Amino acid sequence: MDEQHSDVPDFPTVDAFDIFLDNEQLWRSTEIEALRRHLQGSGDPAWSETLARAGITMLYAHWEGFVKQAAESYLAYISERIRRNAIAIGTLSDHVRALIVYKRYTKPSEGERPIPRFLRVTKESLAEDPTAVVELSYHKLVETEANLNFAVFRSIGATIGLDTTKIDILVKSFDANIVAFRMTLAHGGRIDPVEVEAFHRYSARLLEAINEFKYILLDAALDEAFKAS
Repeated sequence: MDEQHSDVPDFPTVDAFDIFLDNEQLWRSTEIEALRRHLQGSGDPAWSETLARAGITMLYAHWEGFVKQAAESYLAYISERIRRNAIAIGTLSDHVRALIVYKRYTKPSEGERPIPRFLRVTKESLAEDPTAVVELSYHKLVETEANLNFAVFRSIGATIGLDTTKIDILVKSFDANIVAFRMTLAHGGRIDPVEVEAFHRYSARLLEAINEFKYILLDAALDEAFKAS
């Protein structure tokens, strides 16, 4: 069995998956809201600007952390459903079946070159018994790369097989700014003072995006989008 991600638990039910997403959202939104309150109550403009700059890095960390954990937990939920309910590979969606084939192809195989490995895996998959129950290994399928910019976010949606276009505008409204600020600060650079109002604007949109992304995942789980239609 391939190693799975240690930070993501098993999900015996969709309710367990829902609770996990809620908890991931709650502790992150609690930290962000606490920082928002400190900024509102600060009477020192210089301290407020410092807090706002620090807050931008926190916003990025929570955005990347939630997207990665939530997306990976969705794949973990699918994997657990397949295992617990003995779901035959022939009844899974084309996307999930493609993920299974991809993981077989990317699994290290000593002495086998890429093209022969691809051909072998493809032939084996095409000849597979549609009633067979096959594991979906989700380890390292969700990657945020160097920075979770908008293109990477869309790529994650495509990887897990879900349409995230309905929150494109929302994500674009904060993503480029917090990624650019985070990159500059992380490498010791200096940025212009971050206005407190700008931090509140970015944080409000980010919290909304986290909530919307959570429901995209939860709706897909409830609708059993991982099964063939």
